[in-house]
Amino acid sequence: MSNQRDLLYNGNALGLLAYALGLAASLLAAANGRQRTLRLEQRELLLAQTQRSHEQQLRAARLEESTRIAREIHDVLAHTLAGLTIQLEATGALVEQGADRNAVLGRLHRAHEPTREGRGERRRAAGAAAPNLPDQLTPREAEVLSLIAHGLSNGEIAAALVVSEATVKTHINHVFAKIGARDRAQAVHYVYTHGLAD
Repeated sequence: MSNQRDLLYNGNALGLLAYALGLAASLLAAANGRQRTLRLEQRELLLAQTQRSHEQQLRAARLEESTRIAREIHDVLAHTLAGLTIQLEATGALVEQGADRNAVLGRLHRAHEPTREGRGERRRAAGAAAPNLPDQLTPREAEVLSLIAHGLSNGEIAAALVVSEATVKTHINHVFAKIGARDRAQAVHYVYTHGLAD
């Protein structure tokens, strides 16, 4: 009887030991699973933070470049206005002195030169700041597309851009040809699928 009791006792002890080891293994596996999940979450969080930091650096670089270009445009415009002021003052002096019509017209013609040069410089500087636009759109065409997407009519676009309605129609025809749109609805779809909406 004693042998049977010892075997029974040893069998129960082994069963209890196996159960305890199984429980410990399960708890250890669960703890390892939680740690693995935590490490993955931390890795994803770090990756997201790194991405945000990179995006912020890119935005800061774009802002710095835009600021530099804006300063250049300002300098060009200030130089142009200074030249125009000098030309207009000289023209005013000629008029006061009773100069003949051809001298005054010649001076007025020269007064237009700095403004033409300034506009050309402004266009070059603005072109340098232009983002990479799809389908060879110009910045102005992208602006017109954005205004179409906001539901503006041709007349409202003309007023917003301070151009004639005929100019707006020309821009729209060029845009539609470049993007392959037949109507405004397709143009609006293009704006949102290409990320051109403001």
